Amino acid sequence: MLPLKHSTKPKTRLTLTPLEQNIYFAAKNAKDGVVSLEIIRSWKLAGNNTLQVTLTNMVKKGWLARLRKGVYLLNESPGVAVKDPFSIATYIFPGYIAFSSALYIHKLTDTLPFEVQVATRNENGSRRIGEYTFRAIPLGKRYSLAKRENGCLVSTAPKTLYDCLAHPDLAGGYPQILNAINEAKLSETEWRELLYYAEKFEPPAFYQRLGYILELLPKKNNEINDIIKICHKKVKSNIYLSARRKGKYIPRWKLVDDIGKDELLGWWY
Repeated sequence: MLPLKHSTKPKTRLTLTPLEQNIYFAAKNAKDGVVSLEIIRSWKLAGNNTLQVTLTNMVKKGWLARLRKGVYLLNESPGVAVKDPFSIATYIFPGYIAFSSALYIHKLTDTLPFEVQVATRNENGSRRIGEYTFRAIPLGKRYSLAKRENGCLVSTAPKTLYDCLAHPDLAGGYPQILNAINEAKLSETEWRELLYYAEKFEPPAFYQRLGYILELLPKKNNEINDIIKICHKKVKSNIYLSARRKGKYIPRWKLVDDIGKDELLGWWY
């Protein structure tokens, strides 16, 4: 088999024109390496039509990556290199970092996600930039205010855990969520914030699942014991913990544990 030609040569980019150079070096001072068409227009380097054609050419040459309409990421080397995926995620989709991505920012998981999840009001979709996938997840009425932490907009720890409990498939599953709850050590005020969303949006089954997994924790503080009592008062119909498959029935919670205690607490052992 013949070797592939040029397989070891680094990627190169086409040379910048004088106008493109001016835009590139001015953009190097932009926060997070992200610059908008509105800001570029304010530099008064050229007319609007010329700027738009120039930016399109810079994207084709690999000096800029288009994040969304009118928003660009500066590429300092050939190919798109995303240094901080969390800081640019909300430039791509309007919203805040959520679910397993938010768990990582809050240091409630050690797993670095290569899919960065952004909670939005209504926008849905995904974008691949460099080695990262950015995914917009519409929360509708469950969308809430967020706070800025480590340079990016992210859901609070209680809201993050609520979102994960409501959508465990977006958080790595119940074992990772239970580990995150154990690491979070939420205060009474933070638990009230989590339950605020649960009371507003969730059926009794949410409480049954939450109460059951909390009761499995080998070490529980007063706050968690209080939450377990609140959850147990909500027990009604028979439910499954996860999917509808065989498992162990837990009469106290009217719940079929189709995951298993050993897997749920695998991070503890």
